[in-house]
Amino acid sequence: MRRQYSKPIRKKLQRLSSVVYQRDLDSELAKLNVRFDEWQAGEIDCFELSDLIHEFHDGVSRKLWKFYNRADPDTIVVHGLMDKIISREEAGDDVLEQIRPLLERYEQDERLEAQERLELEKAED
Repeated sequence: MRRQYSKPIRKKLQRLSSVVYQRDLDSELAKLNVRFDEWQAGEIDCFELSDLIHEFHDGVSRKLWKFYNRADPDTIVVHGLMDKIISREEAGDDVLEQIRPLLERYEQDERLEAQERLELEKAED
């Protein structure tokens, strides 16, 4: 369900969602870059590196592209806040106030998931 925001808030959400996507992709590319370092050091061969690039493209890269190109900017910003990709200060008080209901819903879902995990762990003991 699309939420309605003022034009300045929509612009900020769009800018922030781009920042979240860029940082998330940068983080994943940094992991792949380690494998390039291993290849250059002779620790893995070119075929293994090629397979890793292919796996990255068909896996993480595609997953990120789908999420960031299909989700609404406010959802992306909430994701970025929840995963600490962006800070509340970067989001700003005006954005936080506007996305507060969505953010609270995500925080509640996260608390419920954590509680369920604890209950499963206790049941396994």
